[in-house]
Amino acid sequence: MAIKTKNNEYWFYIDTDSLISVKEKAFVIYNSLNGKILEYYNQPEIFKILQELTLVDNLGVIKLTDKDLKNPIISGFCRDIRENHMGDLIDVLLSAGKPKQMIPKLSIMEGYETPSQKRQTRGNILEYLSRLTLYINDFCEETCHICNGAFKQFPCCTSQRGWHPQSKVHIINKFKHFPNLESSQKTKSSPLVVQSSQNTQLDFDQLKMFLDNLRCTSSWEININGGNIFKYSKFQELIAFLNSFKVNKSFTIHYRNAINHLEEIKQLNCEIHTLIILVHFPLQEPKLHLVIDYLKKEKFVMEYHFIIESETDFQMAEKLVQQYSLQSTQYHAFFNGENFSMFEENVYVGREDIIEAFPSLKEIYTRQFVNPTNFGSLIILPDGRVHANINDPQLGYIHQRSIYDLVYDEMVKGTSWRKPRKNVRPCNSCAFNKLCPPITNYNYVMGKGDLCHIKNECSP
Repeated sequence: MAIKTKNNEYWFYIDTDSLISVKEKAFVIYNSLNGKILEYYNQPEIFKILQELTLVDNLGVIKLTDKDLKNPIISGFCRDIRENHMGDLIDVLLSAGKPKQMIPKLSIMEGYETPSQKRQTRGNILEYLSRLTLYINDFCEETCHICNGAFKQFPCCTSQRGWHPQSKVHIINKFKHFPNLESSQKTKSSPLVVQSSQNTQLDFDQLKMFLDNLRCTSSWEININGGNIFKYSKFQELIAFLNSFKVNKSFTIHYRNAINHLEEIKQLNCEIHTLIILVHFPLQEPKLHLVIDYLKKEKFVMEYHFIIESETDFQMAEKLVQQYSLQSTQYHAFFNGENFSMFEENVYVGREDIIEAFPSLKEIYTRQFVNPTNFGSLIILPDGRVHANINDPQLGYIHQRSIYDLVYDEMVKGTSWRKPRKNVRPCNSCAFNKLCPPITNYNYVMGKGDLCHIKNECSP
Protein backbone atom coordinates (compact mmCIF):
# COMPACT_ATOMS: atom_id res chain seq x y z
CA MET A 1 0.00 0.00 0.00
CA ALA A 2 2.92 2.32 0.67
CA ILE A 3 6.70 2.11 0.38
CA LYS A 4 8.27 0.43 3.38
CA THR A 5 10.85 2.42 5.29
CA LYS A 6 13.40 1.65 7.88
CA ASN A 7 11.03 2.90 10.60
CA ASN A 8 7.89 1.62 8.89
CA GLU A 9 6.17 4.96 9.61
CA TYR A 10 3.95 7.14 7.45
CA TRP A 11 2.30 10.52 7.68
CA PHE A 12 -1.43 10.15 7.19
CA TYR A 13 -3.44 13.28 6.47
CA ILE A 14 -6.91 14.43 5.49
CA ASP A 15 -7.00 17.37 3.04
CA THR A 16 -8.30 20.67 4.39
CA ASP A 17 -10.84 20.57 1.54
CA SER A 18 -12.48 17.62 3.29
CA LEU A 19 -14.72 17.82 6.33
CA ILE A 20 -14.52 15.36 9.22
CA SER A 21 -17.58 14.86 11.41
CA VAL A 22 -17.15 12.48 14.34
CA LYS A 23 -19.81 11.23 16.71
CA GLU A 24 -19.62 8.40 19.22
CA LYS A 25 -20.76 5.65 16.83
CA ALA A 26 -20.79 7.26 13.38
CA PHE A 27 -18.24 9.16 11.33
CA VAL A 28 -18.65 11.08 8.10
CA ILE A 29 -15.97 12.48 5.80
CA TYR A 30 -17.02 14.82 2.99
CA ASN A 31 -14.89 16.00 0.08
CA SER A 32 -16.04 19.52 -0.77
CA LEU A 33 -14.28 19.40 -4.15
CA ASN A 34 -15.99 16.33 -5.60
CA GLY A 35 -18.99 15.82 -3.27
CA LYS A 36 -17.93 12.31 -2.20
CA ILE A 37 -19.15 11.14 1.22
CA LEU A 38 -17.67 8.31 3.30
CA GLU A 39 -19.62 6.85 6.21
CA TYR A 40 -18.42 4.52 8.95
CA TYR A 41 -20.29 3.04 11.90
CA ASN A 42 -19.21 1.34 15.12
CA GLN A 43 -15.53 1.05 14.18
CA PRO A 44 -13.39 2.15 17.16
CA GLU A 45 -10.15 1.95 15.15
CA ILE A 46 -11.39 4.61 12.73
CA PHE A 47 -12.91 6.61 15.58
CA LYS A 48 -9.48 6.83 17.25
CA ILE A 49 -7.76 7.96 14.04
CA LEU A 50 -10.36 10.63 13.30
CA GLN A 51 -10.23 11.89 16.87
CA GLU A 52 -6.48 12.37 16.57
CA LEU A 53 -6.80 14.02 13.15
CA THR A 54 -9.27 16.57 14.50
CA LEU A 55 -7.07 17.63 17.43
CA VAL A 56 -6.09 21.26 16.90
CA ASP A 57 -2.37 20.65 17.42
CA ASN A 58 -2.25 17.85 14.85
CA LEU A 59 -3.52 20.06 11.99
CA GLY A 60 -5.13 17.08 10.26
CA VAL A 61 -1.89 15.05 10.14
CA ILE A 62 -0.96 12.00 12.26
CA LYS A 63 1.63 9.23 12.13
CA LEU A 64 0.71 5.62 11.31
CA THR A 65 3.01 2.62 11.47
CA ASP A 66 3.31 -0.47 9.36
CA LYS A 67 1.73 -2.31 12.26
CA ASP A 68 -1.31 -0.02 12.07
CA LEU A 69 -1.69 -0.68 8.37
CA LYS A 70 -1.73 -4.42 8.89
CA ASN A 71 -5.12 -3.91 10.54
CA PRO A 72 -7.58 -4.48 7.64
CA ILE A 73 -10.01 -1.88 9.01
CA ILE A 74 -7.34 0.84 9.13
CA SER A 75 -5.76 -0.10 5.80
CA GLY A 76 -9.22 -0.19 4.18
CA PHE A 77 -10.00 3.23 5.64
CA CYS A 78 -6.74 4.69 4.29
CA ARG A 79 -7.50 3.17 0.90
CA ASP A 80 -10.97 4.78 0.87
CA ILE A 81 -9.44 8.15 1.70
CA ARG A 82 -6.88 7.92 -1.09
CA GLU A 83 -9.29 6.62 -3.73
CA ASN A 84 -11.75 9.45 -3.01
CA HIS A 85 -8.99 12.10 -3.08
CA MET A 86 -9.55 13.10 0.52
CA GLY A 87 -6.01 12.57 1.77
CA ASP A 88 -2.95 10.35 1.49
CA LEU A 89 -0.09 8.46 3.16
CA ILE A 90 3.45 9.85 2.93
CA ASP A 91 6.65 8.00 3.77
CA VAL A 92 8.19 9.86 6.72
CA LEU A 93 11.60 9.66 5.02
CA LEU A 94 10.25 11.79 2.19
CA SER A 95 9.52 14.64 4.56
CA ALA A 96 11.98 16.77 6.53
CA GLY A 97 9.41 16.94 9.29
CA LYS A 98 5.73 16.65 9.98
CA PRO A 99 3.70 18.16 7.12
CA LYS A 100 1.74 21.25 8.12
CA GLN A 101 -1.70 22.31 6.93
CA MET A 102 -3.58 25.57 7.31
CA ILE A 103 -6.85 24.70 9.01
CA PRO A 104 -9.72 27.08 8.10
CA LYS A 105 -11.31 29.03 10.93
CA LEU A 106 -14.41 31.21 10.78
CA SER A 107 -14.17 34.56 12.55
CA ILE A 108 -17.32 36.51 13.46
CA MET A 109 -17.61 39.70 15.47
CA GLU A 110 -14.20 39.36 17.14
CA GLY A 111 -13.27 42.33 19.27
CA TYR A 112 -16.82 43.67 19.63
CA GLU A 113 -17.48 42.50 23.15
CA THR A 114 -16.87 45.59 25.32
CA PRO A 115 -19.07 48.71 25.49
CA SER A 116 -16.29 50.90 24.07
CA GLN A 117 -15.74 48.53 21.16
CA LYS A 118 -19.49 48.42 20.63
CA ARG A 119 -19.59 52.22 20.26
CA GLN A 120 -16.65 52.19 17.85
CA THR A 121 -18.37 49.70 15.58
CA ARG A 122 -21.86 51.25 15.45
CA GLY A 123 -21.50 52.06 11.77
CA ASN A 124 -20.03 48.71 10.77
CA ILE A 125 -22.57 46.63 12.66
CA LEU A 126 -25.32 47.54 10.19
CA GLU A 127 -23.40 45.82 7.41
CA TYR A 128 -24.67 42.55 8.89
CA LEU A 129 -28.28 43.56 8.14
CA SER A 130 -29.31 42.18 4.76
CA ARG A 131 -33.12 42.10 4.82
CA LEU A 132 -35.78 44.07 6.64
CA THR A 133 -39.42 42.97 6.49
CA LEU A 134 -42.09 45.46 7.53
CA TYR A 135 -45.56 44.22 8.43
CA ILE A 136 -47.06 47.66 8.12
CA ASN A 137 -50.61 46.73 9.10
CA ASP A 138 -52.85 43.83 10.05
CA PHE A 139 -56.09 44.70 8.28
CA CYS A 140 -57.48 42.40 5.59
CA GLU A 141 -61.04 41.70 4.52
CA GLU A 142 -60.18 38.28 3.10
CA THR A 143 -60.61 35.18 5.26
CA CYS A 144 -57.92 32.86 3.90
CA HIS A 145 -57.54 29.65 5.87
CA ILE A 146 -53.73 30.01 5.78
CA CYS A 147 -53.77 33.41 7.49
CA ASN A 148 -52.95 32.27 11.01
CA GLY A 149 -50.00 30.08 10.19
CA ALA A 150 -48.40 30.70 6.81
CA PHE A 151 -46.35 33.76 7.79
CA LYS A 152 -44.67 31.71 10.53
CA GLN A 153 -43.41 29.29 7.89
CA PHE A 154 -42.35 31.58 5.02
CA PRO A 155 -42.76 35.27 4.03
CA CYS A 156 -46.51 35.73 3.70
CA CYS A 157 -49.23 38.25 4.40
CA THR A 158 -51.24 37.92 7.59
CA SER A 159 -54.01 39.74 9.43
CA GLN A 160 -54.27 40.46 13.14
CA ARG A 161 -55.41 36.88 13.72
CA GLY A 162 -51.90 35.65 13.01
CA TRP A 163 -49.28 37.98 14.49
CA HIS A 164 -51.07 39.23 17.59
CA PRO A 165 -49.52 38.03 20.89
CA GLN A 166 -52.88 36.73 22.09
CA SER A 167 -53.59 34.78 18.92
CA LYS A 168 -53.26 31.00 18.91
CA VAL A 169 -51.32 30.12 15.80
CA HIS A 170 -51.81 26.54 14.66
CA ILE A 171 -48.57 24.66 15.36
CA ILE A 172 -47.64 21.23 16.62
CA ASN A 173 -47.10 21.50 20.36
CA LYS A 174 -43.67 19.89 20.71
CA PHE A 175 -41.42 22.49 22.28
CA LYS A 176 -38.76 20.16 23.65
CA HIS A 177 -36.50 20.48 20.59
CA PHE A 178 -36.92 24.26 20.38
CA PRO A 179 -37.08 25.69 23.93
CA ASN A 180 -37.20 29.27 22.63
CA LEU A 181 -40.39 28.59 20.70
CA GLU A 182 -42.46 28.14 23.83
CA SER A 183 -41.26 31.41 25.35
CA SER A 184 -41.93 33.26 22.10
CA GLN A 185 -45.57 32.19 22.19
CA LYS A 186 -45.88 33.65 25.68
CA THR A 187 -44.30 37.03 24.93
CA LYS A 188 -46.07 39.82 26.76
CA SER A 189 -47.57 42.52 24.63
CA SER A 190 -46.47 46.15 24.72
CA PRO A 191 -48.76 48.80 26.20
CA LEU A 192 -48.94 50.14 22.65
CA VAL A 193 -50.44 46.95 21.23
CA VAL A 194 -53.94 47.50 19.94
CA GLN A 195 -56.22 44.68 21.08
CA SER A 196 -57.36 42.15 18.52
CA SER A 197 -60.79 43.71 18.13
CA GLN A 198 -59.16 46.68 16.38
CA ASN A 199 -56.68 47.21 13.54
CA THR A 200 -53.04 47.95 14.14
CA GLN A 201 -50.53 49.65 11.87
CA LEU A 202 -46.92 50.77 12.18
CA ASP A 203 -46.50 54.28 13.48
CA PHE A 204 -45.10 56.12 10.46
CA ASP A 205 -43.14 58.75 12.42
CA GLN A 206 -41.51 56.10 14.63
CA LEU A 207 -40.69 54.01 11.57
CA LYS A 208 -39.00 56.96 9.86
CA MET A 209 -36.84 57.65 12.90
CA PHE A 210 -35.93 53.99 13.14
CA LEU A 211 -34.98 53.61 9.46
CA ASP A 212 -33.11 56.90 9.12
CA ASN A 213 -30.09 55.24 10.74
CA LEU A 214 -29.88 52.91 7.75
CA ARG A 215 -28.98 55.65 5.30
CA CYS A 216 -25.30 54.94 5.95
CA THR A 217 -25.51 51.53 4.28
CA SER A 218 -27.04 50.15 1.09
CA SER A 219 -26.31 46.46 1.57
CA TRP A 220 -29.82 45.63 2.74
CA GLU A 221 -33.18 45.15 1.04
CA ILE A 222 -36.66 45.85 2.29
CA ASN A 223 -39.92 43.96 1.92
CA ILE A 224 -43.31 45.53 2.60
CA ASN A 225 -45.82 43.06 3.95
CA GLY A 226 -48.87 43.07 6.17
CA GLY A 227 -52.54 42.33 5.81
CA ASN A 228 -53.81 44.35 2.87
CA ILE A 229 -50.90 46.79 2.61
CA PHE A 230 -52.96 49.25 0.56
CA LYS A 231 -55.12 49.85 3.64
CA TYR A 232 -52.13 51.39 5.44
CA SER A 233 -53.19 54.99 6.08
CA LYS A 234 -49.74 56.40 5.22
CA PHE A 235 -49.09 54.19 2.21
CA GLN A 236 -48.20 56.97 -0.24
CA GLU A 237 -46.02 58.72 2.34
CA LEU A 238 -44.30 55.41 3.05
CA ILE A 239 -43.54 54.83 -0.63
CA ALA A 240 -42.09 58.32 -1.00
CA PHE A 241 -39.95 57.82 2.10
CA LEU A 242 -38.68 54.39 1.02
CA ASN A 243 -37.81 55.72 -2.43
CA SER A 244 -35.20 57.92 -0.75
CA PHE A 245 -33.25 54.74 0.07
CA LYS A 246 -31.15 53.25 -2.71
CA VAL A 247 -31.95 49.65 -1.84
CA ASN A 248 -34.02 46.90 -3.43
CA LYS A 249 -37.68 47.07 -2.45
CA SER A 250 -40.42 44.48 -2.79
CA PHE A 251 -44.12 44.43 -1.95
CA THR A 252 -45.95 41.26 -0.95
CA ILE A 253 -49.58 41.26 -2.11
CA HIS A 254 -52.17 38.51 -2.11
CA TYR A 255 -53.81 38.26 -5.54
CA ARG A 256 -57.27 38.63 -3.96
CA ASN A 257 -56.19 42.02 -2.60
CA ALA A 258 -54.33 43.04 -5.75
CA ILE A 259 -57.49 42.79 -7.86
CA ASN A 260 -59.07 45.62 -5.86
CA HIS A 261 -56.01 47.90 -5.91
CA LEU A 262 -54.71 47.84 -9.46
CA GLU A 263 -54.60 51.63 -9.66
CA GLU A 264 -52.54 51.87 -6.47
CA ILE A 265 -50.19 49.22 -7.86
CA LYS A 266 -49.84 51.23 -11.04
CA GLN A 267 -48.56 54.19 -9.02
CA LEU A 268 -45.59 52.12 -7.85
CA ASN A 269 -42.48 52.53 -9.96
CA CYS A 270 -42.25 49.31 -11.95
CA GLU A 271 -38.53 49.89 -12.61
CA ILE A 272 -37.41 49.95 -8.97
CA HIS A 273 -40.05 47.88 -7.18
CA THR A 274 -40.62 44.12 -7.24
CA LEU A 275 -44.13 42.79 -6.74
CA ILE A 276 -44.53 39.43 -5.00
CA ILE A 277 -47.97 38.03 -5.73
CA LEU A 278 -49.15 35.32 -3.35
CA VAL A 279 -51.39 32.58 -4.70
CA HIS A 280 -52.97 29.81 -2.62
CA PHE A 281 -55.63 27.20 -3.26
CA PRO A 282 -58.55 26.77 -3.72
CA LEU A 283 -58.12 29.32 -6.48
CA GLN A 284 -60.40 32.10 -7.70
CA GLU A 285 -58.94 31.94 -11.19
CA PRO A 286 -60.89 34.80 -12.82
CA LYS A 287 -59.36 37.21 -10.29
CA LEU A 288 -55.87 35.80 -10.78
CA HIS A 289 -56.27 36.01 -14.55
CA LEU A 290 -57.11 39.72 -14.35
CA VAL A 291 -54.17 40.42 -12.03
CA ILE A 292 -51.66 38.59 -14.23
CA ASP A 293 -52.94 40.24 -17.41
CA TYR A 294 -52.83 43.72 -15.89
CA LEU A 295 -49.37 43.40 -14.40
CA LYS A 296 -47.91 42.03 -17.61
CA LYS A 297 -49.13 45.13 -19.45
CA GLU A 298 -47.55 47.40 -16.82
CA LYS A 299 -44.22 45.52 -17.15
CA PHE A 300 -43.59 45.13 -13.45
CA VAL A 301 -40.81 42.99 -12.09
CA MET A 302 -42.91 40.10 -10.86
CA GLU A 303 -42.59 37.06 -8.67
CA TYR A 304 -45.47 34.63 -8.20
CA HIS A 305 -45.29 32.64 -4.97
CA PHE A 306 -47.53 29.58 -4.88
CA ILE A 307 -48.55 28.18 -1.48
CA ILE A 308 -48.75 24.41 -1.64
CA GLU A 309 -50.57 22.04 0.73
CA SER A 310 -50.83 18.95 -1.46
CA GLU A 311 -49.62 17.30 -4.63
CA THR A 312 -52.83 18.50 -6.30
CA ASP A 313 -51.97 22.10 -5.40
CA PHE A 314 -48.53 21.68 -6.94
CA GLN A 315 -49.94 20.25 -10.15
CA MET A 316 -52.41 23.15 -10.40
CA ALA A 317 -49.61 25.65 -9.81
CA GLU A 318 -47.48 24.06 -12.52
CA LYS A 319 -50.42 24.27 -14.90
CA LEU A 320 -50.88 27.98 -14.13
CA VAL A 321 -47.18 28.69 -14.68
CA GLN A 322 -47.37 27.11 -18.13
CA GLN A 323 -50.76 28.58 -19.00
CA TYR A 324 -49.72 32.17 -18.22
CA SER A 325 -46.02 31.80 -19.11
CA LEU A 326 -44.94 32.97 -15.68
CA GLN A 327 -41.19 33.51 -15.62
CA SER A 328 -40.30 34.03 -11.96
CA THR A 329 -42.00 31.67 -9.51
CA GLN A 330 -41.46 30.12 -6.09
CA TYR A 331 -43.26 27.31 -4.30
CA HIS A 332 -43.81 27.38 -0.55
CA ALA A 333 -44.99 24.23 1.22
CA PHE A 334 -47.56 25.08 3.90
CA PHE A 335 -47.84 22.73 6.86
CA ASN A 336 -51.49 22.62 7.91
CA GLY A 337 -51.14 20.09 10.70
CA GLU A 338 -52.25 17.16 8.57
CA ASN A 339 -50.10 16.99 5.42
CA PHE A 340 -47.17 15.13 6.97
CA SER A 341 -46.80 12.83 3.98
CA MET A 342 -46.33 15.74 1.57
CA PHE A 343 -43.54 17.11 3.76
CA GLU A 344 -41.89 13.72 4.10
CA GLU A 345 -41.87 13.34 0.32
CA ASN A 346 -40.95 16.89 -0.69
CA VAL A 347 -39.39 18.77 2.23
CA TYR A 348 -37.48 16.18 4.26
CA VAL A 349 -33.78 15.92 3.42
CA GLY A 350 -32.03 12.71 2.38
CA ARG A 351 -28.45 11.75 1.57
CA GLU A 352 -29.09 12.28 -2.13
CA ASP A 353 -30.27 15.84 -1.42
CA ILE A 354 -27.03 16.64 0.40
CA ILE A 355 -24.97 15.22 -2.46
CA GLU A 356 -26.99 17.19 -4.99
CA ALA A 357 -26.67 20.39 -2.95
CA PHE A 358 -22.87 19.95 -3.02
CA PRO A 359 -22.22 22.45 -0.16
CA SER A 360 -18.90 24.28 -0.24
CA LEU A 361 -16.52 24.21 2.70
CA LYS A 362 -17.27 27.89 3.32
CA GLU A 363 -20.99 27.15 3.51
CA ILE A 364 -20.39 24.25 5.88
CA TYR A 365 -18.17 26.20 8.26
CA THR A 366 -20.56 29.15 8.23
CA ARG A 367 -23.45 26.89 9.25
CA GLN A 368 -21.52 25.80 12.33
CA PHE A 369 -21.81 29.28 13.81
CA VAL A 370 -24.77 31.02 12.18
CA ASN A 371 -28.08 30.15 10.57
CA PRO A 372 -27.94 31.48 6.97
CA THR A 373 -31.74 31.24 6.73
CA ASN A 374 -32.16 33.83 9.48
CA PHE A 375 -28.85 35.67 9.41
CA GLY A 376 -29.11 39.35 8.57
CA SER A 377 -32.91 39.41 8.70
CA LEU A 378 -35.12 41.53 10.94
CA ILE A 379 -38.93 41.54 10.99
CA ILE A 380 -41.02 44.43 12.30
CA LEU A 381 -44.65 43.75 13.21
CA PRO A 382 -47.51 46.29 13.14
CA ASP A 383 -47.14 47.11 16.84
CA GLY A 384 -43.42 47.87 16.42
CA ARG A 385 -42.11 44.59 17.80
CA VAL A 386 -38.85 43.44 16.21
CA HIS A 387 -37.91 39.79 15.66
CA ALA A 388 -34.92 38.15 14.02
CA ASN A 389 -37.16 35.14 13.42
CA ILE A 390 -40.91 35.37 13.79
CA ASN A 391 -40.91 32.19 15.89
CA ASP A 392 -38.24 33.36 18.33
CA PRO A 393 -38.65 35.87 21.19
CA GLN A 394 -38.83 39.55 20.29
CA LEU A 395 -35.72 41.73 20.43
CA GLY A 396 -37.54 44.91 21.39
CA TYR A 397 -39.66 47.72 19.94
CA ILE A 398 -38.68 50.31 17.34
CA HIS A 399 -39.74 53.14 19.66
CA GLN A 400 -37.54 51.80 22.46
CA ARG A 401 -34.36 50.55 20.81
CA SER A 402 -32.18 51.69 17.91
CA ILE A 403 -31.42 49.57 14.88
CA TYR A 404 -27.78 49.52 16.01
CA ASP A 405 -28.59 47.95 19.36
CA LEU A 406 -31.00 45.41 17.90
CA VAL A 407 -28.54 44.19 15.28
CA TYR A 408 -25.64 44.16 17.75
CA ASP A 409 -27.55 42.19 20.39
CA GLU A 410 -28.72 39.63 17.86
CA MET A 411 -25.17 39.22 16.55
CA VAL A 412 -23.61 38.80 19.99
CA LYS A 413 -26.23 37.05 22.09
CA GLY A 414 -29.28 36.49 19.93
CA THR A 415 -31.06 33.18 19.42
CA SER A 416 -31.99 33.33 15.73
CA TRP A 417 -29.00 34.39 13.67
CA ARG A 418 -26.77 32.10 15.68
CA LYS A 419 -28.93 29.00 15.88
CA PRO A 420 -26.98 26.29 14.00
CA ARG A 421 -28.32 22.81 13.48
CA LYS A 422 -25.57 21.30 15.63
CA ASN A 423 -27.23 22.81 18.73
CA VAL A 424 -30.67 21.28 18.10
CA ARG A 425 -31.79 17.82 19.21
CA PRO A 426 -31.57 15.19 17.82
CA CYS A 427 -29.29 16.67 15.14
CA ASN A 428 -26.59 17.44 17.68
CA SER A 429 -25.84 13.72 17.92
CA CYS A 430 -25.87 13.03 14.17
CA ALA A 431 -22.65 12.93 12.14
CA PHE A 432 -24.45 14.53 9.19
CA ASN A 433 -25.43 17.73 11.03
CA LYS A 434 -22.58 19.71 9.47
CA LEU A 435 -23.76 18.84 5.96
CA CYS A 436 -27.50 19.30 6.38
CA PRO A 437 -29.21 22.58 5.46
CA PRO A 438 -29.90 25.13 8.23
CA ILE A 439 -32.82 25.07 10.64
CA THR A 440 -35.92 26.57 9.02
CA ASN A 441 -39.31 27.74 10.20
CA TYR A 442 -40.72 24.34 9.32
CA ASN A 443 -38.68 22.90 12.19
CA TYR A 444 -40.33 25.37 14.57
CA VAL A 445 -43.84 24.88 13.31
CA MET A 446 -43.65 21.09 13.18
CA GLY A 447 -41.78 20.95 16.50
CA LYS A 448 -39.21 18.61 14.99
CA GLY A 449 -35.48 19.20 14.61
CA ASP A 450 -34.74 16.41 12.15
CA LEU A 451 -36.92 16.85 9.08
CA CYS A 452 -34.87 14.25 7.26
CA HIS A 453 -34.57 10.66 6.10
CA ILE A 454 -31.06 10.31 7.49
CA LYS A 455 -31.48 7.83 10.31
CA ASN A 456 -28.17 6.24 11.16
CA GLU A 457 -26.69 4.75 14.28
CA CYS A 458 -25.69 8.14 15.64
CA SER A 459 -29.27 9.42 15.62
CA PRO A 460 -31.47 8.51 18.64
